Amino acid sequence: MARAAAGRPERSSSSGPQYGRVVRYLTLSADYKELSLRDESGGQVSPVDLNLAPELQRALEAWNLEYQRIIRFDAGQRTRVAPEIKALDDRGIQLAADIRRACQPEAKVSYYSEGLGKLLA
Repeated sequence: MARAAAGRPERSSSSGPQYGRVVRYLTLSADYKELSLRDESGGQVSPVDLNLAPELQRALEAWNLEYQRIIRFDAGQRTRVAPEIKALDDRGIQLAADIRRACQPEAKVSYYSEGLGKLLA
């Protein structure tokens, strides 16, 4: 499926044009204070704005709280906690998938690892 420009209808080769459907491109990552859920075209968006279920909102808050300790680490410290980063990133990837399912078909959700400093999903 070709990626549509932000705020434009997305076209699907399997079902023809999807006019009227605006797809949001979001990226989830942990942050120093509140979790970061960024919309490519509109900046920061909150889980409340997306009408995510309260359980998912709590899971996102808990995951971000756990990740906050690692965000402050330098590269050497992060190497020593690599298994913890892996576990948090696995949870982050799952949470991004949960957001994507909750917002279908209006959102595509990527995941950025703050511990590794790169996009993972």
